[in-house]
This record gives sequence, structure tokens and C-alpha cells, in this order.
Amino acid sequence: MEPLEPMRPVSVAVDTLTKTPLWKLVVLYPAVTSVFMFAALTTRTGIGLVVLGLVIFAVGASTYAMSERRMLRENSGVRVPYFAGPPVAPRHVDLLAAAGMPLLTSGAVLTVRASDTERPWVFISVFVIAMVLAITVPMVVHNVRVKRTESA
Repeated sequence: MEPLEPMRPVSVAVDTLTKTPLWKLVVLYPAVTSVFMFAALTTRTGIGLVVLGLVIFAVGASTYAMSERRMLRENSGVRVPYFAGPPVAPRHVDLLAAAGMPLLTSGAVLTVRASDTERPWVFISVFVIAMVLAITVPMVVHNVRVKRTESA
């Protein structure tokens, strides 16, 4: 048998895209701002707007949950601090989070304003609890799993 030739070094291009393309930001920010302005400034009431607010809330919650899931997957095996940025953050701006939380807030505001209820604090408290849970529960579960694997 003849000896094998040494392998040539292979260069792989490093993914250097850390900034979000400008066109995505130019489309996203005015759209989300328009939704929030409509939710905050509308004076109309009715079941249609309540349903629209709940739909906007669900879309915001799902996009923010997708953002959290992706961030936790990128930081698998590493604990994520609660009040700081994640250790691994390849994007400068996470568009899912940048759209999710404002849409979540807009849906809550529209639902409360359009319901024309005498006790808006009930809706507000439910939505605030849902927003806090959407932010904290995935990170708590992730950090508990990481702690279990570290101690095992």
C-alpha cells in the first residue's frame, strides 16, 4: 500500500452576517409602530376589535416564543442570564423579538380598549402576567436543564 497524501487545508467561509439587513428593519419598524398606534389611539369598540386584539396578541406571543426558542437553541449547554444578553448572540437585532413583544403589547392594548369594560384592570393583569410568563418561563426551564446536565 502506498502512503496517503496529506490532506489539503480547507477554508470555510465564516458567517460574518451579524447585522440585520436594512430593508427588513425599514419594513418592520413602521409596520409594528402602525399597529401599536392603531391599538393605542382607536376609540372604536366591539367584538370585532376584541378578536383582532386577541389575534395580534397571539401572533406577537408566537413570534416572541420563536425568538426565545431560537436564542435558547443557540445557547444550548450554556446558562442564559435573566437580566443580561445571552452569551451567544449572532444577530445584532433579533427581528422576531423586535416584532413579537410590540405586537404582544399592541394586542393587549387593543383588546382592553375595544372591550369597553368597566374593569380594565382584569384584562391588564391577565396580559401582564402572560407577557412576564412568555419572557421568563422558557429561560427558567432552559437554565434548570443546563444545571441538571452540569451536575450529572
